[in-house]
Amino acid sequence: VNPDLTADELQRYFSEMKLAALVTRADMNSASRDVARALDIAVIDFVPGPETELDGCAFIGPTVAPACAKGAASAEDDAFILLTSGT
Repeated sequence: VNPDLTADELQRYFSEMKLAALVTRADMNSASRDVARALDIAVIDFVPGPETELDGCAFIGPTVAPACAKGAASAEDDAFILLTSGT
C-alpha cells in the first residue's frame, strides 16, 4: 500500500475491497496497520529473513482461511491484491 495514503483514503480502499487480511512488514508502523485494525481486518506481519536465505522469512498473524492443499489456483481461490502508486 502506498505509504503516502491518508487514513481516510486507506479506509475507503480497504472497505471497498472487503479485505480479509493486510500483510505488512513487522518493522513498519503505518496508517494501514491502524486502519486495518479499526476495520477489524486481520493484520499479518511479514518478517524478512537474512538476505542470504530466500526461505528464511516468516508470516506472523491469525489464520484467515485454510491453506491450499495441492494443485494450482482456481477461479474459486482467494486473490492477493497489491495496491501500487498508480502503475
